[in-house]
Amino acid sequence: MNKIYTLLTALTITAISFAQAPEKISYQAIVRDAGNALVSTQTVGMQLSILQGSITGPAVYVETQMPSSNINGLVSIEIGSGTVVSGAFNTIDWSAGPYYIKTETDPTGGTTYTITGTSQLMSVPYALHSKTAENVTNDQVDDADADPTNEIQDISLTGMALSISGGSNVDLTTIQDGTGTDDQNISGSGLSGTDLTIGIEGGTSEVVNLSSLQDGTGTDDQNLTGATLTGTTLQVDIENGTSTTVDLAVLQDGTGTDDQNISGSGLSGTDLTIGIEGGTSEVVNLSSLQDGTGTDDQNLTLNGTNLSIEAGNTVNLSSIVDDGDWVLSGNDMYNSNTGNIGIGTTQGAAKVVIRGSGSTSLTDALLVENSAGTDILKISDDGRISFNGNNSASQLYNTVPNSSTLSYAQRNYFYRSSTTSGSMYGIYSYTNRGTGATSGPVYSIYGYGFNNVGLDNTYGVRGYASGNSSGTKYGVYGSTGGNGIRYAGFFSGNVYCSGAYLPSDEGLKRNISDYDDALDQLSYIEVKEYEYIHDGDFSKMDLPKGRQVGIMAQNIEHTFPQLTKETEFDLNEDPENEDPERKSNILKFKAVNYTGMIPITVKAIQEQQDIINGQKEKIQSLETQMHEMKKMMELQQAQIEKLIGQSNNND
Repeated sequence: MNKIYTLLTALTITAISFAQAPEKISYQAIVRDAGNALVSTQTVGMQLSILQGSITGPAVYVETQMPSSNINGLVSIEIGSGTVVSGAFNTIDWSAGPYYIKTETDPTGGTTYTITGTSQLMSVPYALHSKTAENVTNDQVDDADADPTNEIQDISLTGMALSISGGSNVDLTTIQDGTGTDDQNISGSGLSGTDLTIGIEGGTSEVVNLSSLQDGTGTDDQNLTGATLTGTTLQVDIENGTSTTVDLAVLQDGTGTDDQNISGSGLSGTDLTIGIEGGTSEVVNLSSLQDGTGTDDQNLTLNGTNLSIEAGNTVNLSSIVDDGDWVLSGNDMYNSNTGNIGIGTTQGAAKVVIRGSGSTSLTDALLVENSAGTDILKISDDGRISFNGNNSASQLYNTVPNSSTLSYAQRNYFYRSSTTSGSMYGIYSYTNRGTGATSGPVYSIYGYGFNNVGLDNTYGVRGYASGNSSGTKYGVYGSTGGNGIRYAGFFSGNVYCSGAYLPSDEGLKRNISDYDDALDQLSYIEVKEYEYIHDGDFSKMDLPKGRQVGIMAQNIEHTFPQLTKETEFDLNEDPENEDPERKSNILKFKAVNYTGMIPITVKAIQEQQDIINGQKEKIQSLETQMHEMKKMMELQQAQIEKLIGQSNNND
């Protein structure tokens, strides 16, 4: 449960008039969380009620406020200046008391009030309407004993005991050690070898190594010739050597105000002015110490770090007590304890445990800035880690500043020279969308290169494999699995390849059968000449330019459905940030597997060759027949010529 501690001066009148009631009441409180830690620099929601008669009496006035606590968890408000819920503050009849103030607090800054406290308003503010109010004469209260001076008390300090006249003492040794070492003498100093021991009265001595003052010539017998103290700087001079200075600020603050006298103090009404020699006075309003009964003599008690006043409230002084855990050394601060440190938690399972205050990327558990105040490392409560000020939707995001001269946003170097066997991965990425997740693209590695300057090459992803091993080397290795559209590699633009292989081992295949009618099927393909469109969104696809020769997917999708495919192109220049769910700017189109047409073309050529071979056989048969017919004709011609000759002879 959160706790709220009311300060000693929790209620003071800020607008006092002897003719009318005050318009506002100042109120201060310290807010702590469930771990007793201060709720610092944070907006706090408060509802304040003025109750009449008893702590359960009716509320004659209710208001709400949203103050902010300071670094010490202190909130300061003025009752009467908030947002009115009910009642009117300036119409409260303070003479009709007693009155009680009820505070309800939400440390998170909302209106879910988890802290409630009620305390009686003593002499403030309706002391102005008390039975003796009409007896005010010359700024002195004429109370029941008719003595105008017996309410005036003096505060005095003897050693470490703070006293109030007619009251009790408070031991301040928990705040100041009372050793009297503010006016200390140098004592117990001595030189042993080159170690100079400087002692201080009632304090801890310090050893200074003076070996740097020894020149190695054999003149080790040197005398200290002088020592001067300027502020907190001690200069020590040595014969035939160089002077050195020692900063004694850790032993004395050098302000000269360690021996000061209380002076210029006085009491005006209930305002006590405490003055100090050479310093600034301070006014303390003591109205909360007057209970209206004429018995203003109250006792102060200190229990641990809790300072209490009789019939009043308690103030926790732990925030101003030095328990010695942290040590200042120049600009450094360190803690030599062997325990753990918890920030935002009391359960420190490691040397340093930081617990955030939420579970989203909008709340940060850890933030590191450079000297210019720019974020360089941020760990959000949802587990995201970002570098250089970019809180992306990615789990790990690194942005190199524009002014950086670095060549790599992230560089991994993995070198193994031992005899250890096994795979080596410079970067290994595994991304798995479970069956219960929503749909969307999955990128195990996403590469995006953009270059607006110069003629240098730009690579979204570049792979290079080399070495003296006898094994296969892959510059980039891609594979796919599962259902739907699958690409082991997707390229928008020209692809240069010095060699390519497709898996065609018979052992990888099943349902093998002959393919027929390829020549007839190819006869339906219409070969076209065309140009690609480069306007609008099509310009992002980096399609080939100039006249092209090819076929239309719609022309062959019915004849060769296995060679056409419905595919898509992401028009977003940065898909990860512009459209991570791939719900818009997706261009769908049909593609042709030109490589798959090669075996069909081979089959068509084979079928055509079979036809040609058949035609050759027919031609050869016809040629043989023609040759036989020619012989027969020649024989018949010879017989005819012979018959003609015989006929002529007979004539």
